[in-house]
Amino acid sequence: MNMIMDTCSIVLLAKATVLETLTSLNNIIITEDVFNEAEKGKEKMLPDALLVGRLASDKKISIIKSDVKLKSKLMADFNMGGGEASTIAAVIKEKNRIVATDNLQGRKAALVNNHHFFILLKFFSSN
Repeated sequence: MNMIMDTCSIVLLAKATVLETLTSLNNIIITEDVFNEAEKGKEKMLPDALLVGRLASDKKISIIKSDVKLKSKLMADFNMGGGEASTIAAVIKEKNRIVATDNLQGRKAALVNNHHFFILLKFFSSN
């Protein structure tokens, strides 16, 4: 299965210690915006940020560019941040993808654009 994930989803899965296993079962894709947001945790040596960085280096997570115009439109139309908007923009452009988000506005944008999504509940994380 091809899954495009937003920052919160990828961080929660890393904290729940299931991200690496998930990468062996599915094609995990994140946008450059999401990668940059997740990487900010490296400054504090956060384990989730270090794991995302390693999995990206090992090519277990694919990093793609998103459509800047579409991202900007989604940010304006749905009041979303850059990571969430870039994720939804990527899903709209890439066919046969499922989006992983727990962001309400991201879920609305996915529904409006006829894309399947799944929600990661925050109780997966102890933080």
